[in-house]
Amino acid sequence: MKTSYSITALSLFLSVSSSLGEENCFGREEVATKLDFFNSVVTTNTLQEPGGIIKYEDIGFVRDRKVDLVVSVVEGTTYYSDRADVRNGKKGEFGQINIMKKENDNKGQDGTADFNFCFYDHETEELATVDSFRFSFYDIDERNEADDGIKEKIRFDTNQVTDFILYPNEQESEVILSCEDGTTAVPCADGVRTVFHSSTKGTGGDNPTDPTTLTEQQKKRSVALTFKDTSCFTITFDHYCGVDKCRWYGGGNFLFSGNADEQFIDEGECVTSPPKVTSSPTVSPTMNPTKEPTASPTKNPTMDPTSKLVENGADEDDDFFLPPICPDDVKLIKQVGITAFPEFKKTPAVKIISQDTSTVTVKLQQTWMESTMIDSIYYEYKENVFDLKCYEVADVDLNTTYDTITIQCNVMNPTAYLEICVADDITKEFLTLEDDGTVPKCCHSTEENIPTVCYSLEINCVTGCAETASRRNLLRGGFFS
Repeated sequence: MKTSYSITALSLFLSVSSSLGEENCFGREEVATKLDFFNSVVTTNTLQEPGGIIKYEDIGFVRDRKVDLVVSVVEGTTYYSDRADVRNGKKGEFGQINIMKKENDNKGQDGTADFNFCFYDHETEELATVDSFRFSFYDIDERNEADDGIKEKIRFDTNQVTDFILYPNEQESEVILSCEDGTTAVPCADGVRTVFHSSTKGTGGDNPTDPTTLTEQQKKRSVALTFKDTSCFTITFDHYCGVDKCRWYGGGNFLFSGNADEQFIDEGECVTSPPKVTSSPTVSPTMNPTKEPTASPTKNPTMDPTSKLVENGADEDDDFFLPPICPDDVKLIKQVGITAFPEFKKTPAVKIISQDTSTVTVKLQQTWMESTMIDSIYYEYKENVFDLKCYEVADVDLNTTYDTITIQCNVMNPTAYLEICVADDITKEFLTLEDDGTVPKCCHSTEENIPTVCYSLEINCVTGCAETASRRNLLRGGFFS
C-alpha cells in the first residue's frame, strides 16, 4: 500500500499570493518549536478504540517546557482501521495514521476520518499554546489513476495557518488544490475548507524515509503548513474512490512530521492565507468538519490520454483483450521460505495480460489468504534493461489486484523475471518462522523479524501453449494471413 493524502488555485490569485507570499511567507522563517516525531515517545496508541488517542510525548519545547501532541477523533465522527494497532504511531522519522476503506462502508468504514491535533504541557497536562511550528504531510498519492482506484485527500481549513508551501509551485505540484464546495478559486470562502488531493499513482517503493531528504517526486507530493499561536487544529483524511465500486479495498497510511526538506521550504511556492477576523490564538477546534461534498474531484488535467492498459486500463477491457490463460507461462523457479505459492486457479497470483518478444504485461493479485488481508507484498522486476523497480503494497485483501506491470524480456531468451515477497505477522498464523526470506533492498522494507516468503518467477514472453497462441492470432486478425 502505496497511502493518501488539493486545490487548484486561479492564476490571478496565485500571482497576487505569490508576490505577497514571497515577502510575507512566515513559513520560510525559523519556527519557535520544532516537532520531533523521531525522538518522541508514543505512550498511548488507542485511536481505534472509543475515546482513544495517539499520544506523542516530548514532541518539542515551548518556552523551555516540554509539550506532548495528542491526536483524537473528532467527537461525533467515526474512524476505522483494523490494523491501527500496528500501523498507527510512528514510522521512522514520521508520525503515521492508517485508514481503511471497506467495500460495504459499514460502521464508518468509508475511508474518511476527522482528527484533532492538540498540544499539552508535559508536566501539568494543560492545553498549551505553541508560538509557531511547522506541520508537513507527505506521500499524498493514489493506488491507481483510474476512476475506481483509491485516492487520497486532506481537507483542512486554511484559516488555521499563516501559509502553506507546495513544491515547486502550485501548477507543477502533484498535490491538486480545490475548495470543498466544488469551486477552484483559492482562498476558499469563509467556512469552506481547502482540499489537498492526490493526482498520481504511487507505491510503497517511492515513499519517503526522511522528511529532511526528499526526492523531487516526494517533494511534489508534500505540503508544509505553518501555524502561529495554536493549541489545536483539525484535519480530515480521506482514503477513498470516487465511484460506487472500487477496484481495490484496504488501508492507506498518512505520513506527517514537523521537519521538512530545506529545499522544499526555500524553493517551494508559499501560499498565504487571507487576513483573519480575529488575532486571538486558537484554543480548541472551532467547528466540526463540513459534510463530504457530493461532487467527485475533478480528474487530473495532466493525465496522459494515451496511457497503456498496464497503468490505467479499466477491468472491463479484459473481456476483449485478455488471452486465454496458459499455466505453463508462469513458472516458480526458486523459493525462500516454506509457504507455498498459490496453486494455479481461476484467479492466479500472476496473470498475463499481453506478451510479445520484448515485454510481458502481468496483473498481480492477492490469492494467498482467504480469511484476512496480508500485511505487505513486495515485488521486484526490470522495467527496462537499466531500470530495476521494486515496490511495496500494504494491507492487501483477497483477490485484490494490487498492480499491473510491464516487464522487460531477456534479449537472447524470450523470458522475464519477477520476484514477489510476502510478509505477514506471525500471530495471524499464515506464515511461520521457517519463512525466512529477505525482501529486496530496493523495496525499502523497514519491518524486522516479520516472517517473509519470497518467490522467484520466470514468465514466458512468448506463450508455450499452442491453443493460446492460436487464439491470440485470431484476436489480432491472424486468420487473414
